[in-house]
Amino acid sequence: MRTLGKQIGLGVALVFSVALVTLLFTFLGTIAAAALVGMMAGATRKWRWQIILVSLVFPGVIAGFMHFTKTNLTAQQNIVLPLVCFGSFWLTYLLTCALGYFEKRETSAAESAGKLAARNEAARPATAADTVAEASVTAAALAGRPKPLCDPDLAELQGTWSEETAGVNGPSGRKVIEVVRDKLALSIVGLDGRAQAVWRGDVRLETLGPFKILKVLDCQARAPMVSAGPADLPEAWIYKIAGQRLVLASNLEVDADGRVPRIETYTRLQGQR
Repeated sequence: MRTLGKQIGLGVALVFSVALVTLLFTFLGTIAAAALVGMMAGATRKWRWQIILVSLVFPGVIAGFMHFTKTNLTAQQNIVLPLVCFGSFWLTYLLTCALGYFEKRETSAAESAGKLAARNEAARPATAADTVAEASVTAAALAGRPKPLCDPDLAELQGTWSEETAGVNGPSGRKVIEVVRDKLALSIVGLDGRAQAVWRGDVRLETLGPFKILKVLDCQARAPMVSAGPADLPEAWIYKIAGQRLVLASNLEVDADGRVPRIETYTRLQGQR
């Protein structure tokens, strides 16, 4: 009932407005009002049966004015004017609906063309410029990442390794290798537990066929230097880890300059990984 009352009120307001316009501007005002309301109804792009009743308001108002007022119009003109008002409404309504239909169709066509272009772009093989741009973006993203604490390949070497060194009358001490992140320290410890020599340097891993190469860079000796020579810390080792044992082979190069080839086996200290 509330909706019905609202629609009746709008209908009465429309009849009153059209009558006022007709009273002020004669039949030209009625025709203009019919065209304006028809355009507004067509702009909604929705069909409602109430539009038929709206279209009958304009010829009804003009026919009522000509019936209750004295005019000099002929009988034929009294028929033509209501038809003109009726036709003005439906003409503007249909033209507005057609315009909206074509606009919607163009919009749909543009969206379809955009989607087709996007699919073609995705299916297009990458050019050299695209590859370079993608590589630049990837490099920038990798540069922005935090650096890891150590090289992942060095993870298995992290910790402390020890090897007993033999003397003439038995053990004369031991060698200790400690790897912390990308730093390596080699210590020669005597029977009294004191370090006789210490070398420190940066480590880097390389591969040579099936072999893993452990290289020591920027090697620096630390005091005291009593009984060990610089050859105790070679520039490179071939290494292999078997369980808790670290096997190091050094001085196997052709240009070893007379250095004696050496194979050493270290054991990971207890409590180490």
